[in-house]
Amino acid sequence: MLILFSQNISSLLRTLRPLDALLPISLVLQLDKSQNSLSLGLLLIWIVLRFLEPVLINRFRQDSRHAGTAYALFLGLLLFQARAIVTRSDQIGISQYLMVALGLAVGFSLSPDAWRRLLQWLNLATLAISIRLLSHFRFEQDWLGEVNREVFDEGYGNINRLAVVLCLLTITSWASARLSRRRFFQILGGLGAGVGYVTCLFTESRMAAIAPLTAVIACWLILHGHSLLTSKARMSKPLLIAAVLIPLGTIWTFVILPDIDVGFSGDNTRMRLIRCWAGSLFSGESSLLYGTGHSREKIMALCSDKNIGNISAHLPGAAGHAHNAYVHLTALHGLFGIVAILMLILVISRGMLHHLRMAQTIGSKDTTRSSTTFSWGEACLGFNLTILICSLTTTIHIYNHVNQLLIGLLLAASLAPSLTARNTRPSLPPEPL
Repeated sequence: MLILFSQNISSLLRTLRPLDALLPISLVLQLDKSQNSLSLGLLLIWIVLRFLEPVLINRFRQDSRHAGTAYALFLGLLLFQARAIVTRSDQIGISQYLMVALGLAVGFSLSPDAWRRLLQWLNLATLAISIRLLSHFRFEQDWLGEVNREVFDEGYGNINRLAVVLCLLTITSWASARLSRRRFFQILGGLGAGVGYVTCLFTESRMAAIAPLTAVIACWLILHGHSLLTSKARMSKPLLIAAVLIPLGTIWTFVILPDIDVGFSGDNTRMRLIRCWAGSLFSGESSLLYGTGHSREKIMALCSDKNIGNISAHLPGAAGHAHNAYVHLTALHGLFGIVAILMLILVISRGMLHHLRMAQTIGSKDTTRSSTTFSWGEACLGFNLTILICSLTTTIHIYNHVNQLLIGLLLAASLAPSLTARNTRPSLPPEPL
C-alpha cells in the first residue's frame, strides 16, 4: 500500500512538474520593482534545476561530448554571472545575451510533455499579472502607464517594456489553450489569452495591440486558410471575415485613432533614430566589423535630440536604444552582430519549418484534419511572429532579465521535439492534465 501511494505521488509530481511553478512566480514578482531581486533569484534557481536534469540523466555516460556536459558549462556561466543578474548591475552587458541563451538552452532541453505543462504554468502568470494590473482600473487615459509607475515602480520597465512581456505571455496562453487536451485547461488558456490581450490594449501600445492578434490570425490563415475553399466552409466565410475584421476595427478605433497625431509623430522620431543608429557604423565613431561593443555613449551622442530633431517620442536628451532590436544589435556589434543575428534566425527558422512540414504531412494523411487541429509548428509560428513584430517596433531584449529569458524560451520552441495536439478527436489517449 505504501509503495503504491509512493508511486502515485511520484507520478503526480512528474505530471505537474511543480518546480516549474518557480517561473510564473518569478514573472509575477517581477511586476513590482521592490521584488525584483527575489524574482531574479527564483528565476536563477529555476534555471539551475532545469539544467541539473540533463546533467544528472547523462552522468553515467562515458562520452564527454554528451548534452549533460554542455548544460554543466551553461550552469557554470550562470553561476559566474549570478550576482550581476540578481543585482541588475549588468543590464546592458553580456548578461542580457546570456539570459536569452539560457532561455534557448532550457527550452531545447524540454520534452513535449514538459513543454505543454510549462505553457500551462505560464498561462497562470498571464492571468495573475493581468488581473493584478486590471484590479487598478481607472476611467482615465494612460491609466495603466500611471499604475505601472506609481504602484509598481516600473518593475518590468516603462509601459513599452511591460507591453512586450504582456505580448509574449498572451501568445503563450493562446498556445496553451490550443495544445491542452483537457477542456478545463483549454478554457483556462483561452481565459488567459483573452484577459492578457485586454491588458495589452490598456497599455495603449500599438505594438501590444497588433502583435499577438496578428500572429494568431496569420497562423490560422497560413495553416488553415485552405479550408475556406471547401464547400462546407463557404457558408461560414462571413463569420470568419467578421472574426478578423471586428478585432482589427477595435484596434483602429480604440488604439490607433485616438493616438494618431502623437503616435505617428513619435514614429517619425523613431524612424530617425533607427536611421541614425544604423548609420553609426559608417560614421567613424565605431568599427564596421564589431561596432562599439556594449558602450552606447558614442551612438547616443551621435543620435542626440539635437542631431535628429526629436519631436515627441522620448524625454529630451538622447534615446538609449534604437527602437528596433536588429538595428540596435547591428549598431553595437557591427558585422559580427549581423552574422550572429542571421545564424539565430537560420537555426530558429529551420526548426520552425521542420515542425510545420511535419504538421502538413500529418494533415495530408488524415482526412479528418480541420481548422481545430493544432500542431506544435503553429505554436512556434505564433511565438516567432509575435517576437518578430515586437522586435521590429522596439528593442525588446533590453533592461529586463526575466523578459530576456522569456524571449529565449519562446524562440527555443522551434528547436524542441515535436508536440502535436488534437483538441476535438476523442480517439486520442487522454492526457493526465
